[in-house]
Order: sequence, then structure tokens, then C-alpha cells
Amino acid sequence: NALATIGDPRALHSCRTVYGARGEYSVVTTEDAIRGKSARPAYACGLKAPYGRFVDLADGSDPAFFLEIPKTGSTTLKRWLGRPFAENKRNKRFEIHRSFTVVREPLQRFLSGYGTVRHRASRSGHWWPFNTTMSEPEKFEAFVDLLRREGDGLVTSRPKEGCLWFHVMSQTWFLELLGRPIDRVLRLESLEDDLKVLLRDLPLLDPRNQTLEPSLPPKQNTVEGNFDTRTLLKTSPRGVRSALLYLRQDYECLGYEVP
Repeated sequence: NALATIGDPRALHSCRTVYGARGEYSVVTTEDAIRGKSARPAYACGLKAPYGRFVDLADGSDPAFFLEIPKTGSTTLKRWLGRPFAENKRNKRFEIHRSFTVVREPLQRFLSGYGTVRHRASRSGHWWPFNTTMSEPEKFEAFVDLLRREGDGLVTSRPKEGCLWFHVMSQTWFLELLGRPIDRVLRLESLEDDLKVLLRDLPLLDPRNQTLEPSLPPKQNTVEGNFDTRTLLKTSPRGVRSALLYLRQDYECLGYEVP
């Protein structure tokens, strides 16, 4: 079903009770719970990669803000918007009044993010699963264990990998970046249908000031590296169970059924 008519999931009781709430539209995330009182790492991966971008509207009102969550079809959506790179100066010129984002089935997103980290990460430096001769299921289990121990602290404790870690952070972690309620949450699994609903409320414009249509360009980055998620799901039941524990909040907040 289209999800674009649903507002901020952090207002849902089921979402707010997982680790606790800090306000009407703010929750304690999985990573917050792991980190404790330590400071949350900044999501500033470089001047060309902040966490979202503004999109003009045909009615001339203030631009809408697209909150980008990695591994939710964001590369395709940025191409659809005609904004493959964020406009940093522009991001600082406006306050965020209306916003939207895209979410994805949590385990499928996590496995996609794992494939990205596995493929791009440095193989040098101190120990971690990809430097070993362990089997693929054992590497995945060790990776999830590492993430459940350190959470977003990995961003600072393993700076060589830098922004790669954000590919496996919870989607709720990204919602907390906004500092205000998010207006529309779309699902990757029904994205074109959700875009039809979104565009009725937010008539988005491309950089040529043409009204966008709800038809997406071909997908990119569908598979990264030599990685078969279907095989991993069958061969690493302990790793999958552990990942589902890490993703518990996303399932509660985003309304997906736990597999």
C-alpha cells in the first residue's frame, strides 16, 4: 500500500516505546541506545554529500526538503529529481517547512548496506571480519556483532571507512537528523505509486522548472560486488537473527512485518 499519506512515524506509540521518546517527534534510536551518553557522530561526509537537498515547488512556496537515507533507492531518486549532487549553499538558505523521505524493508536495506561496506571498505588496518579467512556467513555474523556492540561509534573508531558505516545505520537514525517532523514517508517497494500521492500535495520541479512526473529512471547500484543476499539469508541464520534484533526499531516505526 502507498505510504505517502502517512506522516512522521516517530509519533506512533509502537515506535516511541522501543527505546523511549524525547519529544512528540523524536525518539531514542538503536544507535543512541548502544552509544549511551556519548555524542552522536556528525553526518557530514563531505561538501558534496550532506544528508538531503531542497526541491522547488510549482506553486512558488518554500522548497520541500528531501531527506536522503542511504540504500533506499536514493541514487535513482536523485536522478529523478535531477539533482545527483546536493546544493550545499542552497541547503543553508532555507528553513525546512515541508519534507519527504523514502524508506525500505529494513532487513533488505541492511543486507544491501552490508554488501556496500563489504565491497568498498579498506582491507588494511586493524582486525575486522573482511580481513579474515572466515566463511561468508561467519563474516556476516561477526560484522553484525561489531555493529551491535559499537553502533554509530564505528564512524569515529574506524575513520578509514568513514561514511560507509551510514549505509547500515538504522533508518530511524536518519529521521532524527531532521530536527522536525517529517511530512511524507514513501516506501521503496511502492515508490511510483507513492510518488503519485506525494506529487498531488507537493508539485516538485526539476532543475529546468518542469513539473516532475511519477515515472522513475532505470535503477542503478542494484548489486555491488560479488554478493548474493539470498544465499546469505539461507546460510547465516544466526547473523540474520542478530540483524533483526538490531533492526527491531525500524520494523516497529516503519510498519514493515518482521520476516
